[in-house]
Amino acid sequence: MTLDLPVTHCSQTDVGLAREQNEDSYGWMPPSESGRGWVFVVADGMGGAVAGAAASQLAVKRIKETYVQRIGVGGTPIVDAMSAAIESANSGILDLGEKDPSVRGMGTTVTMLVLYEGLAHL
Repeated sequence: MTLDLPVTHCSQTDVGLAREQNEDSYGWMPPSESGRGWVFVVADGMGGAVAGAAASQLAVKRIKETYVQRIGVGGTPIVDAMSAAIESANSGILDLGEKDPSVRGMGTTVTMLVLYEGLAHL
């Protein structure tokens, strides 16, 4: 049996030199919330694109929710749950753009990390 040890972490964002608004979002979950592993997500809304902040917030929310849903299905590999989570975020952003023309074209980059049983899944 492998024990998931506590992880010390911190988060900070910065608006940078070129933009007036910070469009970054981040989130994390301990194993007790995620179902399997420490989960970290960083999303950097596309500055200059429409609604980058909204896209990054939506991405973090959808990734966390979908990861928990997928990992709860017996035996789902971590990488499959991660892929499904990122695909869900992408679909959510595209769907919102289709429903609301004022945010069409919004986007974000995303990085997801899961630490589980001594392995880092990125």
